Amino acid sequence: MNRASCLLLCLACGACGAGANDPQLERFTPGSVSSDALPVVATIQGAHLEPSLSIQLDDDSQATDWPVRASLGTVPLSQLQLSSETELRVTVPKGLAPGVYDFELQLGPARRATLPGALRISAPDGSTPVASACAATAFGEAKPVAIAGMAGRYIWSPALSADFRTLYFAVTDNPALAEIWSATRPDRGSSFGTAAALPDLSGTTDNSTPFPSADGLSLYFAGGGVGLGAPRDLYVATRADADAPFTSARTLPELNSASMEQLPWLSPDELTIVFLSQRDGSLRPWTATRGSRSASFEVPTPLPLDASFGPGGRTFLTPDGLGLYYSLPSESFLNGSDIWYTTRPNVNSGFGASTNLWQLSTAQSEVHVALSADGAELFFISQGSFGNSLFRAKCSAL
Repeated sequence: MNRASCLLLCLACGACGAGANDPQLERFTPGSVSSDALPVVATIQGAHLEPSLSIQLDDDSQATDWPVRASLGTVPLSQLQLSSETELRVTVPKGLAPGVYDFELQLGPARRATLPGALRISAPDGSTPVASACAATAFGEAKPVAIAGMAGRYIWSPALSADFRTLYFAVTDNPALAEIWSATRPDRGSSFGTAAALPDLSGTTDNSTPFPSADGLSLYFAGGGVGLGAPRDLYVATRADADAPFTSARTLPELNSASMEQLPWLSPDELTIVFLSQRDGSLRPWTATRGSRSASFEVPTPLPLDASFGPGGRTFLTPDGLGLYYSLPSESFLNGSDIWYTTRPNVNSGFGASTNLWQLSTAQSEVHVALSADGAELFFISQGSFGNSLFRAKCSAL
């Protein structure tokens, strides 16, 4: 490689100062960048209108020589200001509709970088539509994910942190004992490092089915039961910052029953929870909401699902709550469980008919599906007789 050029991309806010009744620029979502012939060496830095994207180039081109194009979703950005050899300023246009937008940058005919879900614009009421970066049917072939020290072990319920770096999961080598483990990676293009067990959080030496909050400061999980089928309760553990260990676990009594509660999913604002409960005799999804993160959840109600939904499968929603992934016995009943997907028009409606995601099938049963915060990675467990394997499918945007 000859002398490398580095492009620093700054997105200015042309929508700032809009009226109170206009859509407001909320934040840029931190995340990694997919590239095509435009190698990326850093990810989005910061938030609250101060993002930057560093791109390492492998030639001697000068920035002034490049035809530059950029867009937010399908909206082209016309105000591109090249202020120096290494800096490009892009103005977000006023009047952009509320929603979540992918940012795309093209330099010349073959250099392109895409940041899925980079820009969020909230509606006047403060709500922000959240779109998945990948259609459910657009995931590629699922491939096994190796985590050092986990070969041949029984791992379950993976869940990825919102910064895409830490994977939480449960290990149940001993049927009477479940533990929460985690493994980290420096970026999405790298492998996960050696896994480590989290300390006991519930005081019962049985902790499982973890789910990290979007800010990384809370970990929701199931604990309290010992042995297969034993009742479990929902807990939440907290920490002061993302580098500290989780402590101060407490139960969520308003959600728990005398039976089994496990496999929680939380919306990004932590105001909606979906979890499995056996309170009415069948292990199926229930949901509850609350007015603020410091408040208790309201009384849970069954998640409205199509009648074909079977009991016991983990449900994992897209961030906007409109799409739902789950596992269910295959239509042929000869290949264990498959991963299915269903949608609903709004959060107050029931989910409709489901689609079998055949492209994700393995030779065993696919269970415990989990989606990344931007919808571009899908993790699940392939369940076998001699241990479980972790698989991942990527969206074409990565």
